[in-house]
Amino acid sequence: MTNGKEETNAATEQHLHAMMTAFALSRQEARLTLGLVSGLSLKVSAQTIGVRYETARGYLKSIFAKTDCNSQTALLLKTHRDLDIRL
Repeated sequence: MTNGKEETNAATEQHLHAMMTAFALSRQEARLTLGLVSGLSLKVSAQTIGVRYETARGYLKSIFAKTDCNSQTALLLKTHRDLDIRL
């Protein structure tokens, strides 16, 4: 029997893997994207993954280039549409 935390961790890993595979994101970029898709601000997402805000901004620029998005809203819509990730 698994508990809720183990199931959440497994789902998170699946989402991260899907983003890394579909968009060629690094693990940190995927973690940042997952935070944004979860509704966190860039600042809070950066804190969650343990990087400075300025570093997260750099990641976000790379994420936009790799996903062909130009805003966080477009990124959210793309992950929902292409990967069916809804958190």
